[in-house]
Amino acid sequence: MSKSRGTMVVRIPSLEPHTFSTWDEFIQAWTEYMAQTKTLYRRRSSCSTSSWNNKNRFKKFPVPDSFQYATMAYWCTHGCIQPSRGTGVRAHLHNRFTGCMARITVEVVYEKRDESKVSQHNHKINDEIFNCYMNNSSIPDELLLGTLEELEEDLHESHTPTPSSAEHDTASVCAAESPLNGSTLLGKELLDDWQKSSMARTVLQPLLDDLNRTPSRVIHKRLQDVSEMVVHLLGKWERGMCCELRASPRVCAIQSE
Repeated sequence: MSKSRGTMVVRIPSLEPHTFSTWDEFIQAWTEYMAQTKTLYRRRSSCSTSSWNNKNRFKKFPVPDSFQYATMAYWCTHGCIQPSRGTGVRAHLHNRFTGCMARITVEVVYEKRDESKVSQHNHKINDEIFNCYMNNSSIPDELLLGTLEELEEDLHESHTPTPSSAEHDTASVCAAESPLNGSTLLGKELLDDWQKSSMARTVLQPLLDDLNRTPSRVIHKRLQDVSEMVVHLLGKWERGMCCELRASPRVCAIQSE
């Protein structure tokens, strides 16, 4: 899906609460959250409790066996690339990828951690688009991204950065109680070379991983996605609109009076 038309900014409320007693409790709340906000996320990665404990033996406290997973990560469907299952008959249709960075990371922890949830999207969110999700229907570019005039207006309004321009919250499935600690907020208007390199690896690595699994007959589509993301990153850096906000709101696992 072409991103040469610009990038819009759509902010939605964060998931509440930030802590849950079980994974089932979190998944139920997360499903309701997606329905309320008219968004769709995919589980991008997860790590089972046994694998986590074996990997982090002698480094971290083990996750109780009562939890099936130690970590989960959900990405907005427009930030994920799914290998094409078509045969090229309807080549005029686009995929859903827009480079959206909205995502949430959830972990089982004994203490409050600095994890992140980005609730800012770069595409439209409404009932019509949500119905396309539910019906597995294709979404026209104009419906998802809007017209050129709308994009130019959104870019103009979002040009001035605000403290909420990149929302980072914590959503954790916790295992024990811990005392409250302070939180910090660090903002930088421009990214240095190291930060640019780190951002590029974070954004491009999932695309390259998908590229390795893509059949040769549709490889050109995945290469186009990678190319568009590179152009998207370069455009952000050149305009000086990149802003890194790190917030570490620490939450209790089990509150006690």
